[in-house]
Amino acid sequence: MEKIRSSLLERIMGIEWYVTDISHYLSLEIKLNSKSFHVYEVYDGIAILNKSQVVKTLGLSKQEKTYTYLLLEKKDIDTIQALSEICRKLNMPFNSIGYSGLKDANSTSYQLISIPSKYLGRYSVGDIIKISDRIVLEVMGFSDKPVMRNLHRGNYFKITFELDYNLRDRVEKALNTIKLLKYYPNYYGLQRFGTRRPITHLIGKYIVRGEWDKAVEYIISYPFPNEDPLIRKARILAEGNHIRESMNVYPRKYDYEWLILKYVSEGLNPLTALKKIPRQYIELFVNAYQSYLFNLTLSKIIEYYDTYTKTIDGMIECISPLGDLRPCIQVVGLNMNINFRSKLYEIIKEVLLIEGIRIDYFNVKELKVKAYSWLRPAYIPIINFKWRFTSENSKLLTVASFILERGAYATNILRELANRNIDKMYN
Repeated sequence: MEKIRSSLLERIMGIEWYVTDISHYLSLEIKLNSKSFHVYEVYDGIAILNKSQVVKTLGLSKQEKTYTYLLLEKKDIDTIQALSEICRKLNMPFNSIGYSGLKDANSTSYQLISIPSKYLGRYSVGDIIKISDRIVLEVMGFSDKPVMRNLHRGNYFKITFELDYNLRDRVEKALNTIKLLKYYPNYYGLQRFGTRRPITHLIGKYIVRGEWDKAVEYIISYPFPNEDPLIRKARILAEGNHIRESMNVYPRKYDYEWLILKYVSEGLNPLTALKKIPRQYIELFVNAYQSYLFNLTLSKIIEYYDTYTKTIDGMIECISPLGDLRPCIQVVGLNMNINFRSKLYEIIKEVLLIEGIRIDYFNVKELKVKAYSWLRPAYIPIINFKWRFTSENSKLLTVASFILERGAYATNILRELANRNIDKMYN
């Protein structure tokens, strides 16, 4: 397998290799937003677009029960923020809401959630509940069980991007190359680390290392060029230690950044401030760091063993989200069960040494967070990859669609096309 180095931005996230030669002849500017990027949860092979079939598959009732199942359509907002807005609107605790997975903020996405019916009042199947301009709910049915994490099997992606007519032949060659790929390395994608500001894993790193001041500094400071101008201004003020002014400028109250600014402005020390934000954010940061360590581990397997589909010593076969057996890598965390003499452990030991951490660091006692190990397949199948060219207002468009299993990232397929322009994907 020819190995070509990834872009600098991706290497910061532990993604070190391309697996095709497309980067030699193509570097597309693909813009992902709510108009061009659509994501639909898939249940037992059925996209949530087919509402009646999903309702039948899940055995939902038309009669009110303990939980109301709703189709969440959201635009240009991440799942956690959308769920937080729903909870505030309905005056309900966050841990009462059920959802199966996280969806990209820079998209129009469709996913299933559940809410205890007591918080909703009386609604019927098909009723629409508008939370905001970016968040709309539709009642799908009722059940005595909530939506649980990982209920769906995968996601159906549909991406549209514009290109110059003179690139058509090269784009067609690249798309055919991807279509011929059976499998792809199961890297965690850009959005796992923050699309406009990919540093959530760094916040997680400082949390597990107990460097609370650095964690808070990375949360409120370090502006990135693609951020909202007001948020960028707020971060610049925070860098200059103008915390109160930064909080007043920050445009979205109740975001975790705003909360940290508020607590720091009140004189709380960094650790106490971190304790006061919702725990799901702390867990998200630590999990992002674990994802970064997984990416580094997978990159080193590709580098040292020239493969991402074969089992190397120390890997464990596990059941994938699609139900098949596949070689899997243990993500660094508590309760790892690994052969300390294996080739995989030698790689993980090298990664831990580079990062200056130990496995027991993932028991963050001060914040009452324990981050456990889990198994993740080393590669994913690319299912039903299709594409076509179309014209619109004298523009040449490419429309690509495919299915990936739950936990896989569409941007990992698109990165082969964008390569050196990966930083422009979310502009």
